Amino acid sequence: MLAEFVRLGLDYRDLPGLAIGDSAEDAAAFLKHVRDLKPGATWHDVFPMEQVQLAPSEAETCPNTYSPFGPYDYQELPVGAAVLVGWAPGTDPTCLSTFVDRSRAAGFAIYGAGFWSPDGAPEDIRDAMIIFDRAAGPGAADEFWAWVDAQGDMALYWFARTGGESYVATC
Repeated sequence: MLAEFVRLGLDYRDLPGLAIGDSAEDAAAFLKHVRDLKPGATWHDVFPMEQVQLAPSEAETCPNTYSPFGPYDYQELPVGAAVLVGWAPGTDPTCLSTFVDRSRAAGFAIYGAGFWSPDGAPEDIRDAMIIFDRAAGPGAADEFWAWVDAQGDMALYWFARTGGESYVATC
């Protein structure tokens, strides 16, 4: 997917934080849509269903109001990068604290972490948002991606936030 964003001339660090879908079919359909786009496409072209939320010039929208992912996230600006990771459904819930300890031992500046799931998701979902220290810088999440990939017992799903976004306090 990142190769397709590069082909289009889009910087993945500007990727709006969102999920592509909840099945392999959704991901395949999205990838086909992206591959059909021509270089020079915008994020609006990539995510046409998100245009209202991506249109800061429209007075009735407020796309970049900051809202923390949970009590484990920064409650006020500035913020650090945030990534969504996950384990197989039903995995022992201690997986998160063990993972955070391993991440910190490997040198990653983790500010906080907590289980995260969309409304209506099954209770045994083991997806978690990992929040980086705001001073860690944008490269920390890139290094983390490679490190998580090497762990083998989990997956890194997406960058929910790079830490470099601009937010407004209120609309």
